[in-house]
Amino acid sequence: KKNGDLYWEMAFISPILDDTGSITHYLAVKEDITQRKQAEEALHNANQFNLQVTQDAAEGVVVFDMQLRCKVWNPFMEKLLGYSAAEILDKPLQDLELRLDEMLLEEIVEQVFDKKTVQTPDFYFQSPRMAQPRWLSSMITPQINAQGELAGVICLIRDVTARVQADTMRKELAVLREMDRLRDELVSNVSHELRTPLGLILVMVTALKKDMLLLDQETRLEFLKDIEEETLVLQTIVNNLLDASRLQNDRLSLRWKLTDLTLLISNVVQRVSLQDLDHQYLFHLPQDHLEVVLDEDRIEQVLRNLLDNAAKYCPPDTRVEISLFCPEETIQISVADEGPGIPPEEREHVFERFYRILNPDAPTIPGIGLGLSICRGIIEAHGGRLWVSDHFLEDGSLSRGCVFTFSLPAKIEPLTLENVEEQE
Repeated sequence: KKNGDLYWEMAFISPILDDTGSITHYLAVKEDITQRKQAEEALHNANQFNLQVTQDAAEGVVVFDMQLRCKVWNPFMEKLLGYSAAEILDKPLQDLELRLDEMLLEEIVEQVFDKKTVQTPDFYFQSPRMAQPRWLSSMITPQINAQGELAGVICLIRDVTARVQADTMRKELAVLREMDRLRDELVSNVSHELRTPLGLILVMVTALKKDMLLLDQETRLEFLKDIEEETLVLQTIVNNLLDASRLQNDRLSLRWKLTDLTLLISNVVQRVSLQDLDHQYLFHLPQDHLEVVLDEDRIEQVLRNLLDNAAKYCPPDTRVEISLFCPEETIQISVADEGPGIPPEEREHVFERFYRILNPDAPTIPGIGLGLSICRGIIEAHGGRLWVSDHFLEDGSLSRGCVFTFSLPAKIEPLTLENVEEQE
């Protein structure tokens, strides 16, 4: 230029011919293309910068065109999956041996073609050339050109194995801490529950030994009866601990036999009602006897536990109702009480081991929180369910208390009458 600055110039030169066809002059048209060259240089520099960033990125960068042919495969991906860029570039996605989840891939492609960015959940991945599987996370975003049209797909792949392993370790540590808490709680609860009957037994045995000759026959028999009752409490605690251990280790065995369920329920309720005169026991049973293949002792254990709970938590002079009915191909037995009830948010928790509902306004009920957990395990071993719900009266109105219901399949397969008889 006249001021001495250098600039880019493009010239178009055309010859001028005379009548004989000889060149007499040249016509030159010049254009200043400095701005265009500067724009091209800036674009080149930007591309080089992007390429350098891609090459040096600490995560995988993969770009596919509209035909899903790979256009960018950075060194991180080479190191992660073991495939060089030369093996991957310009090849269709379906030809790459990457063992991708086809359903997930279709869903991702569909969203990206709607110009949506997709953040995939962590996924466990191994290609044939990976030394060991890795946990990966990816963000997939549409590539939009200057005209606003979809030009391809950009995938950012991150190796999150360390984070996932750390999360797993934290969860395992939390489980171990919970196990320690449960163990401490078990020791505390069992110690507390054992201390009372053992103390009473010790006091009464000491009295019998010391004052044997001074006590009359009636008093001695009363002491012995109290010792027997406290011993049965100890036996129940020990049996619950053993059953909880068997259920935890899938070692609960059932003695299957054909049982008159109607008669079983009737006998259990009658025995319980004779021992508990503070409550009124009502049962609604079908007239026809219902025979089912089950473990009679274990189902009696469940019934007794539910009835004992109802008696412990219900005020005196209230009713406990036991019902048996058969909707469709199942059998359902329910125990309804008129106690304080169980809040909806607590209803699943009451079936957890060692779980006790904390109610400062209610009297403390002895127990270690294993009974309902064991009951559910027994019922599930029979192929049934155990749950708790609100107590509704016959007119549909809501009553106080709650209803514990367990279901049993009307037919337990593949158990047959023949192998039931063999077990007997």
